[in-house]
Order: sequence, then C-alpha cells, then structure tokens
Amino acid sequence: GSLPAGAGNQGVEFDATTAFQPVLGSAQPGGSYRLQTLTFKTAGWNLSGTGPLTLSKAGLNVGNNLEEPQNPYIRSSGEGTNTVAVPLQLVKPGDGHVQFVSASGNTLELGVVSFENDQTSNLDVTGGGTIRLTGAMSCGDFRAGGGSLVLLDCASASNPFPKSGKIRINDATLRWLRPNQACQGAAPITYLRIDDDGVADLNGNDETFQQVQFALDTTKAGTIDTGAGTLSLSAGNISVGSSSKEPASTATLRGTLARSGSGGFSFLTRRGTQEIDLLLDCDIEAATSCFFKKVDNLYPAGIVVMKGIYKANGKFQVDAGTLRFDNPGTIVFAGAEINVQAGARLEGAAVVCGAVNNSKSLTVTGTLSPGTEHGGLSVVENTLANGSKVMMPVTFKAASTLEIPSLAAGVVNFSTEGGVTVEQGATLDLSVLSNPAPGKYAVLHAERGITGEFAVTGGPSDWAVVTENEGRDICVKIPVKGMVVVFR
Repeated sequence: GSLPAGAGNQGVEFDATTAFQPVLGSAQPGGSYRLQTLTFKTAGWNLSGTGPLTLSKAGLNVGNNLEEPQNPYIRSSGEGTNTVAVPLQLVKPGDGHVQFVSASGNTLELGVVSFENDQTSNLDVTGGGTIRLTGAMSCGDFRAGGGSLVLLDCASASNPFPKSGKIRINDATLRWLRPNQACQGAAPITYLRIDDDGVADLNGNDETFQQVQFALDTTKAGTIDTGAGTLSLSAGNISVGSSSKEPASTATLRGTLARSGSGGFSFLTRRGTQEIDLLLDCDIEAATSCFFKKVDNLYPAGIVVMKGIYKANGKFQVDAGTLRFDNPGTIVFAGAEINVQAGARLEGAAVVCGAVNNSKSLTVTGTLSPGTEHGGLSVVENTLANGSKVMMPVTFKAASTLEIPSLAAGVVNFSTEGGVTVEQGATLDLSVLSNPAPGKYAVLHAERGITGEFAVTGGPSDWAVVTENEGRDICVKIPVKGMVVVFR
C-alpha cells in the first residue's frame, strides 16, 4: 500500500477503483516519494498521507537509451472526483511547465502544492474538467486553459499564489470560492491576464491585483466578473490589446472596480474589429483620477462603453479613442472635472453630477456626441452635504465639435442646469444625421444661458439652426418636404 521512496520512478497509474485506497507514509529524512507522472484513469481515488509526493522531470534508462524526459503531470479522468490530499512538492522542469489535467466530467481536488527549494516555476491546469485547489499553493506563473473550471477553495493559504505574480486564463474559468486567495503575499499579484474565452469569476469575493490585461485576438471574448465583490488595482492599469495583439472581441468587466491605495485608473485600449473593445459594466470607486488612452502611439485607441456609476473623485479625462456613456442613471463625479481632449470622443447618454465647486468643469476640446437614448446626456446640479448647490460649467474650446448623431421628439441631446461657453471656432456638426423626421428638435439646452456661437456644418440647405428660449436653447428645424399628389 505504499510507493517506494527515492528517485528513479517514472510514473504510477491508478485504474479500476477498488476498496483499496493508497496512503503515503512519512518520507524518510532527506528523502521523498518521487515520481514523474501520476495518472488516474477512473474516478473515485483518494491519495492521502503525510508524504510529501514529489513530481519531477527526469529521464528513464531503458536498456542503453535515455528516454526524453516529460514534463511532470497529474492526469485525472472518469466521471466523478479524484483527490490528491498528500502534499505535493514540484520540481522546476527547466523551461517546461508542470501540468494538472482534468478531463471533461472529472474533478481533480488538490491540497497543498509547493515547489522544491522554494523555486519559482510555471503551473498549467487544463483538460476541460474541474480542478479544485483546497490548500496553500506556491508557484510561478499560473495558467488555466483547455476549457477547465478552476476553483480556488484555499481555506488558509499561507503562501502567495502565484509566487511570481502572474495569472493567465485562456479558454477557462477561474472562480474564487473564498476571498483573497490570490494575494496572500506582501505585494499584490503583478497582473491578471485574460486571453480568449477566459473568465475570472470573483464570485462575490474581494481581490487585489496590480493591473489587468485583456489579450483577445480571436472572436472569443474575455470577462472579469466580481459579483458582489470588488476588484482592486494597486497600479490602476487595465489594457485591451497591445502592439502585437489587435483585439478581435469585447473585453468585459462587471461588478465593482476600485483603486487600492492612492492613485487613479488608466484604461489603455487598441481599436479592434468589434463594435466595442472594452465594456465597463461596473461601478468605479476609490480613485483620484480616470484616464482613457491608447496602448501606444502606433495604433488608434479603442471604443470603451461605460454602463456603471463613477463614484470616484479627481480628473476624468478622455485622451484618445471613444468613451460612450450608456447609463440611464447617474454618473457621479465627486469633485471631478471632465476633459475631452483633441482627437478624442465622448458620446452616448447619461446624467452627470458631482462638481464640488464651480471650478470643476466639463471641457470639450475634441468631440462631444450626445445621443437621445435614455433621455440624452445631461449635467445637473450637485447638492453638497451643507445643503449648498454647485454647478459644473461647460466649455466648448476652439476647434471642438458638438456632433448630433440622432434626433428624437421631446429629447434634448445635451442639456445642463448651468451655462455653456462656446469659443470661436467650435462647430455644431449635423452631417451624420440620416433622414430625420420633420419637426423642431432642441439639441442643446443651457439653463443659465449660452455664451458664444457654433459654426454649423452638415445637413441640407433647408435645415435651420436657431437659438430660442431667451438664448438657452439651440434647435434644429427640419421642414416638411413637398407632397406630390397623383390623380388616376
């Protein structure tokens, strides 16, 4: 009922399950039970004992030949569960990876896993089944793939997981069953990388990383879902695509995103082939600033859609690409100023609120393109704790554009309870409107008045742009076309 101690054993295979269950006693001092591979061909096995059991990459003498050594692995198959409760000690296989493989329909449950002599090496989990990690785990890069479901159920992880600070998920789901299992060390994990069809499911638990990268170069998407939990970033970077990867699908972040410590967020995107490159279906809080930028200067920035509530303070700035609000509620800016830089776009519909004083403004140097969904884009007064009300002034700088993408009866594209300043050279662009119905549409309302005038571009010559309501409204008038009557 035991494996012989010492080196040189290539592998052990467990086949049809019987009443016998293997138990490893304590290894002799200075020794261990050492294998290259461990295979469960059926389910129902439970390998227990004090061990440890070492998996290492070593060649095997067959006659006068030395076989090419394999990377160490555990392979588990069969409908049901196989458990390795004995502590596992892995030996770094040169440039290779240690693999845990669970076939479809199978669950491989593992206890304590570490690397010999505190080495740092990569660990791959794959196979299409479920792998449940129940004990402390210390490894290098941790990579989940092959359609696997990986469950983090470490009750008292005393070692950082992973040790080198990188988690990569490709065609797999990594699901947290307990909080903070991926950050037991002194410093947060370097980054979480989501590849094609990768899902990080915090399952309502809180987690901290330095940064997040989506590397999606097929039509398969990538998702981070915090549930009722919060994903906190210590470095604040979330990137979609890179100089070597053009995103071909949408990266999605759902739940709550926060900044640990001090500092802000930078959303770095490269324009891909889909309508949306990054979907922020999450609330954003605890940040001093928020910037939307391109990954590098070689490629244009992507399209980011924001559906949640921004609860943070400080500067909120679109430096490049397109940020689209898609929120029927309130985008709360607690003390923020909003800037749309030259070449960048802010579009969509939402309610903007949150200035703490009148020096915090919405300044458009690039393009503002407010739609008519959800009642348009509006800026409202903020009531402070002392009961006073403050307003966020709006300024269209020279060479900026107010683009009108659509018209709807009874809906103002852009409205503010404050005032609007239009600098000379700012443009009202009607060129993207497509066959609007006849009528009069208010495209801009400023309760405290409009200072300055837009240069108007686009639209047929019979359209009229007028200022009404004592200088508080800019309206577009679409005339009724002539009627042709045919008598038969």
